[in-house]
Amino acid sequence: MNIIKIILVVLALNFSSSVFAAITYTQFDNGDTYEGNLVNDVMNGYGKYTWSNGDIYEGNWANGNAQDYGKKIFHNGDIYEGNWVNDVTIGYGKMTWSTGEVYVGNWVNDVVNGYGKYTLSSGEVYYEGNWVNGAMSD
Repeated sequence: MNIIKIILVVLALNFSSSVFAAITYTQFDNGDTYEGNLVNDVMNGYGKYTWSNGDIYEGNWANGNAQDYGKKIFHNGDIYEGNWVNDVTIGYGKMTWSTGEVYVGNWVNDVVNGYGKYTLSSGEVYYEGNWVNGAMSD
């Protein structure tokens, strides 16, 4: 894969560990782009990745994966904002669908799991309580 990389600002150069960190703009052959921190040519630190389909993730990266806090805007208008572990939504997060419905609560492996609240676009709380594998649980 050919990568076009432009180094905009050098952030750190650590000679003892041979680690080079920089803010870069990277364009991939498939049309995806990345703007942010790279360490040894891997996304690490803060950055913004834009897929060719229009999806955008902006937030923290570790070893090339979305990590800790970040926001993903999907090309259909859905937005997830919250915790990530290795590119997977895990922990507390908020999903706002393009329809106006909102879920705020816990996630495990990209699925609502644990305590959370689902609100309809009208503002009416549809369900607040425990969820198990994406289903309401009483």
